[in-house]
Amino acid sequence: MSDISIYILVILITAGICSLYGIFYVSKVISNQHRLENEIIETVRKAVKK
Repeated sequence: MSDISIYILVILITAGICSLYGIFYVSKVISNQHRLENEIIETVRKAVKK
């Protein structure tokens, strides 16, 4: 293993971890957004009923 191939390997591993974390974070944000939208809809319905 030369220094360059080790360097490339480290970059690939780091990029892989970052992309996995990014996918996880985005899916979490999307699920939170759906929850917030549902709460807003419920609040509006309660306000309209009053």
